[in-house]
Amino acid sequence: MKNIIRLYCIMVMLSCLGACTDAIDPLQFGNSGEVRYAGKAKEASYAGGENRLKIEFLLGPDPNISKAIVFWNLRKDSVLIEIERENLQNNRVSTIIDNLPENVYNFEIYTYDKYGNRSVPVYLTGRTFGSRYATILNNRKIADYEVVDERGDIKILWADSVLSSFQTKVVYENNMGQEKTVIVGNKENTVLLEAVNTERNLKLITQFLPESAALDTFQSIVDFALDPLKLVMELPKPYAAFFVDGFDPPNSGGFSVLWDGRWGKTFSQTETSWASEAGWGSVTVWDPTSDGTGDATWLTLDLGSSVRVGRYRTGLYWPYYDYCPMKTELWAYTGKEAPQAKDGWNNWVKIGEVDNSSFLKTEADMVREYPNGDNIYTDPAAVPSARYYRVKCIENWNSDPRYSKVSMSFSEVTFWKLP
Repeated sequence: MKNIIRLYCIMVMLSCLGACTDAIDPLQFGNSGEVRYAGKAKEASYAGGENRLKIEFLLGPDPNISKAIVFWNLRKDSVLIEIERENLQNNRVSTIIDNLPENVYNFEIYTYDKYGNRSVPVYLTGRTFGSRYATILNNRKIADYEVVDERGDIKILWADSVLSSFQTKVVYENNMGQEKTVIVGNKENTVLLEAVNTERNLKLITQFLPESAALDTFQSIVDFALDPLKLVMELPKPYAAFFVDGFDPPNSGGFSVLWDGRWGKTFSQTETSWASEAGWGSVTVWDPTSDGTGDATWLTLDLGSSVRVGRYRTGLYWPYYDYCPMKTELWAYTGKEAPQAKDGWNNWVKIGEVDNSSFLKTEADMVREYPNGDNIYTDPAAVPSARYYRVKCIENWNSDPRYSKVSMSFSEVTFWKLP
């Protein structure tokens, strides 16, 4: 009879257990005072972003973990992460916490099992980034640039890359009005931009990762205006002399020396190494009045087609004495036909000038400047397009006033055109 009663009690207990809807931790009936902990998070890490942060951690072998809570701000703030292990990849849990102003945060991560047991805490320190970080970012600088062909391709030489940046984007408009983007890695020192519309600015976007695993990319953006005078491209030689009979002054001829690439490079007023460097060749233009009463002399040149000249250089022969030009002007012809004697200086426009005496105060100045020749830069906004140009000498370095205004001699001429 006792056995029957005992069996009946067991059956009642089993039916009651089967009717319970909440899971019961089978370990809760362990030794008195023993605390049951859920398996804690492992390999916790963070990725900082712009006013937000991602936290990741790995679940341990505890199969009953069902959620996690991340606390911060002295537990005043928290985020709940529901966990379904079958939906995880490699047992890795991640969550993104938004609306975290730029700061350093201390987090506590707890995991919970389905029985309500909590793990011991895992501590993690992470940082977010924002406007303060953005204000210290600098763009990668352009060291130099030049036009490399008729199409308007521009080669850019970059300065060193910027700390924590990983690339720079160059956004520009091409000659067809299309927006183009070129990406420049930190290890690249040059880049070629094709068919650039030089009248529009480049946009330089240097991109940064504040940390190697950062959640977001930061950018520093500047507009870069192209200097037209740096975009000039050397006109291929040879050019041609154009003698206006009845108006132009007499000259020595032998014009091929003006585009053979040789002129004086070594300054000396006692040695003649400069003459050897120039191939002992120069063109001399004399007094247009034949009696020493003229106030200037000039040489007319034909570039073969109409161009807007941005830069002109005279390669010198005499090292700042005798018939070496001192004050030189460059003129462009705006008439429709080739210049004639009857035109005189009509339809001619002065587009630039140089007075080398203004910056040659010492012999050291002469040593430095002589190999550079005399350079004239025009105003890109005002210079006309022309085929015929005149190099006009207002005064030379001859100390005799009878010849100081009516003769010039030089070894090379070079023109650069604007895009």
